[in-house]
Amino acid sequence: MTYNAKMARFSFKLLVLIVATLAFAAFLSWSRDFGNPYANPQQPLRGKIAEEKRETHIDNESTESQNIEAENFQGNPKIALKTEESQEDSNQRTDKEGNEAPQVNKISDDNDLQEKQDDQEDLQGNNNGNTQDDGERIKTFFTALPTSFAALRLEDGNGIPTKAFLDACTDLTPFLNKFGKTSMNLAHNDLSGNARKIHAVYEIDTEVSWTLQKMVLHEFENGDYEVDGKGTISLLWLKRGFEFVAEFLQRLADGEETNVAANKAYDNSLGHHHNFILRGTFKLAFTTLAYRHDFFKTLAVNLEDTTIANFDEIVAEDMAQYNKGLQYILQLLRDFFTEKGLDN
Repeated sequence: MTYNAKMARFSFKLLVLIVATLAFAAFLSWSRDFGNPYANPQQPLRGKIAEEKRETHIDNESTESQNIEAENFQGNPKIALKTEESQEDSNQRTDKEGNEAPQVNKISDDNDLQEKQDDQEDLQGNNNGNTQDDGERIKTFFTALPTSFAALRLEDGNGIPTKAFLDACTDLTPFLNKFGKTSMNLAHNDLSGNARKIHAVYEIDTEVSWTLQKMVLHEFENGDYEVDGKGTISLLWLKRGFEFVAEFLQRLADGEETNVAANKAYDNSLGHHHNFILRGTFKLAFTTLAYRHDFFKTLAVNLEDTTIANFDEIVAEDMAQYNKGLQYILQLLRDFFTEKGLDN
């Protein structure tokens, strides 16, 4: 194929492409102007005219309806008489009861004053912060617990009832879950695991293990108190774990931030008994703890109570009060283990 033939063929293809492009553009223009009713410039005009006709029709109907009502009113003496009587009664009541109107206004003013006083009292109650609308103190995690260490009824010789003690432990351990599954997961698992071991020993012979002291003495006499999984070793580690919790609670109640309180409490308790790797794991977990104020919100029984001005103070008070019972029981256990030379 010669050069001229190639050029002629290329020019023909280019011409066909230009014609097709122009035809497609013309089709789009036609579709935009005539195919789309919303793009037709006559369409809004027709819609506007139709709307004006409808409005005119409605106005005419409204005028005709008002004229008919006026004619009926004028042509019906009963309606006119009733209207006149109603107007006269209204005037008479105004004349006769004119002296009573100020009294009504006075009652209304008194009601407004009473409402303002009630609002002020409600505001003061909210500012006081430790009561609900019915006057009762708000509940927190600690006051809502079904059991507490302070409620334990000790046996002779300050014997700590095993079952009641384990119930109190079980009720408190969810406190650690308030931090999330990662931050206090190690401490929670440690406490729960040792509590389960003690419960298993208690179930074997409830009479022998009726109190914690009796359980330890029984194993000490049998010479198996150092066996892992027995009540003595489990109680020793449970005591150490709750010593960490007790100091942590006290430091939080005194106003320390969570990570500071946790690190100091750990160093004074479990930290003495863990190896280097375990200490590092606990320390790393403490870096993820929520701030004190945010954590205290999770200790509310009712979420709306967190808006009270001194909510943090109420939680701290309940926490400190609850912790007194825990610390007392821990002191009894420390004295017992020290007396028997089993603390180490």
